[in-house]
Amino acid sequence: MRRIVRGLLMQTGHVAGTIDEAEDGVQALKRIEAGGIEYVVTDWNMPNMPGIDLLRHIRASDDPATRSQIKKVLQALHAPYVMAKTGKEAWDKLQTLAHDAKAEGKTVGQRVAAVLTDLEMPEMDGFTLTRKIKEDERFKRIPVVIHSSLTGAANEDHARNVGAEGYVAKFVAEELGAALRKAIASAAQLGS
Repeated sequence: MRRIVRGLLMQTGHVAGTIDEAEDGVQALKRIEAGGIEYVVTDWNMPNMPGIDLLRHIRASDDPATRSQIKKVLQALHAPYVMAKTGKEAWDKLQTLAHDAKAEGKTVGQRVAAVLTDLEMPEMDGFTLTRKIKEDERFKRIPVVIHSSLTGAANEDHARNVGAEGYVAKFVAEELGAALRKAIASAAQLGS
């Protein structure tokens, strides 16, 4: 089976030296966590960690490659940022930023220009995070841009319904940068 998958990948333009193979799920996870892996093709029946568990683990830890790409976009925009791996962690960080801003006599909007969130996150998904932000008086003027591999009109409609100002499919850096610039500019005009 591996030879077949390797052959298919090579037919799509991948060079043999760029295809990494693992003997089992645990080894695959270690290689993924080390970085440099663009995408994963897995078997559901791998020894030591089934493929579905490997994918869940990757999702729960958030993909380091995606975080790296997002950091590059934010750095290109010269935007300071705070990263979170889960929706709950992002919500908790917003609470801390609001508390710190209040202690300085500022609004949280003076400390946070925008929130960029994925939809698929552990502990709290992006729709829930966005809804909580928009329902909270302290945060509701902060623009939210959703950046997700889940595309389609239904997801985009749901994002608008919970109050997101932007929805960008992963990963087109120019579109992400443009969506963030637009959301931040709109919020600045409204005086968040």
